[in-house]
This record gives sequence, structure tokens and C-alpha cells, in this order.
Amino acid sequence: MSRALIDSDLLRPEAIEPETRAFMRWLAREADGEPRMYEQGIVALRDELAAGDGLWGLSPRFAQVEDRVIRYDGLQVPVAVYTPQEVRGICLDLHGGGFCLGFPHQSDDALVDLADRLNLAIVSVDYRLAPEHPFPAAVNDCATVAAWLVEHASDAFGSDRLIMSGTSAGANLAVVALTRLRERHGRTGYCAVSLEYGCFSLPPLPSRVRLGEDCPLLSPGEVTWLWQLYAPHGLELHPEVSPLYADLSDLPPALFTVGTADPLLDDSVMMAYRWARAGNRTELAIYPGCPHAFLAFPFAAADRANANIEGFLRRAINAGNAPNREEGR
Repeated sequence: MSRALIDSDLLRPEAIEPETRAFMRWLAREADGEPRMYEQGIVALRDELAAGDGLWGLSPRFAQVEDRVIRYDGLQVPVAVYTPQEVRGICLDLHGGGFCLGFPHQSDDALVDLADRLNLAIVSVDYRLAPEHPFPAAVNDCATVAAWLVEHASDAFGSDRLIMSGTSAGANLAVVALTRLRERHGRTGYCAVSLEYGCFSLPPLPSRVRLGEDCPLLSPGEVTWLWQLYAPHGLELHPEVSPLYADLSDLPPALFTVGTADPLLDDSVMMAYRWARAGNRTELAIYPGCPHAFLAFPFAAADRANANIEGFLRRAINAGNAPNREEGR
């Protein structure tokens, strides 16, 4: 039987560790007086991100991470690729940024470090961004690269062990890419997916409604604003916009990672339930008091969360393309 177990003690205020509380106090001081995303606008946000200003510090560009173009199914999709000396598997990485921000090199340091430790080739998709390219442009780009890897990974990298990692908006795109693969090919071809503080529902869930605009790093109002730039009106329940409402059967094992101070907490909790309810192996890791994007910061809870994700991916690579469903189902 598949289960997504939730420890209610993790949701209590007293579960927040002193170091996490100290981090959140520091974060509040750093963000004090800073405008919200919707007050700055997309152009200013992109300039700030590219310059490495503000709280969203970026990795320096690593020379060993190559820019390539995937040509497949009528599309040409730019990707960033890192290939370690030994390749035991390939990770398709889908970056975050609310469908409107971000680029594949923004986490070169973390991705190269992970790749070297796990002997993973990393393929990070430079998908098209809204509002210039609203839904389904990003979905089409990510699904195209995902399908290309299923067909060509062995020739390109010497391994057919595929995993996927999606962060925030990238987690949404990862789920949709997997459902497309299943619909079109009868199987996804991926043996595991790590989904980190994903946004899976355009209609707001309770955690997004209840938190105020003083929420650090990502506020409910910012989530709403980014969704409006990405998805045309009337598509709120479209399964490729809000994959919480999609058919989630026959998908790979998934690890969901989220903090309790994230307006997208309920997205991960409800998606983990639906993932398990569809018969897929499911792990849900909840970190008390942690905000959106906490994995990028150096404190104990983030270190444990990153180690948990690495362990999940390591097990998936070691197991290869094991059957998705547990025996007896």
C-alpha cells in the first residue's frame, strides 16, 4: 500500500528549531522595506536577478556547464548541460522562478556539486518565460527535452537511468512533462522525481490564503501575480496548468519537499496525497518554519532537506528503472 504520512507535530510552532527561527529573523531584516515582486515588475526583477542583487543570490557561471540546443519534435530548446567523468544517470532539472523568472545557470554550483557526488549528468532547460511566452510554451519546452532524453540519453550520455528535479514553478512543469510522456508513450521513462515547494494549483489553496504579504521570499500576492502572467483566464482547472487536478496514475516515485512557512505548503501536501492516491510511491518531507526557496540557504534544516533529496536521488539511480508500483497492487 502506498502512503503519504504527515506528522502533525511538524506543523506545531514549537517544532521550529532555534536556528530556523534565527534564520527567519535575519530574513525579515534583510527583506524589510524591499518592494514586493508585483511592485517592481518583471523587467526590473530580471535585471536584479541577473545582477545577483537582493536575496536571490545566484551561482557564478561554471565554465564546464555547456550551452546546447535540443532539436526534437519540431522545437529547438536551449539547455545547459554538465557531464561528470562517470555517468550513472541523467537528471533533467527544471528551474524555478514563477514561470516568469530564472534561467538554467542560476544554480550551477549546487547542480555541479550534486552531479559530481552522484555521477549524474545534468540537463537544465532554458524554457520560455511568461508573460512574453505564456502557457503552454514552458510546458512544451520541458516536455520536449524530457521526451528527447527518453529516446537519446543512452547515446548522448551512456546511461538510460533518468530522474527529474523541479523547483517551484519547475515542479509544476515536471509533473506536466511526466503526464505528457505517459499519455503519448504509455510510460514516462523516468525512475524518480524530486519536487521542491511546487505550485500545483492556480486556484488558491488555504496556506496561500492565510499567510500575509509580509511572508518572506514569496508572498501570496506574488504567487497570484505570477500565475496571472503565466496562465490565460479560464484555464484555472486545466490539468496542464493546475496538475493537482490531473490524472496522476502511473507516474514515478516522488519526493515532495516544503516548509511550513511557505504559501505553497498545501500545494505539496495535497499533491503528495493525490500522488499516493493514484498508486505511486510517495515521500513527503515537511520542514517546520521554513519559507519558500529555503533549500538555497545555509542553515541546518536546509542542509538536512538537501541531504534527504540527495539520498532519494541516489537510491533512484542505484535502483535504476525499478517498477513504479509496489508489488501486490
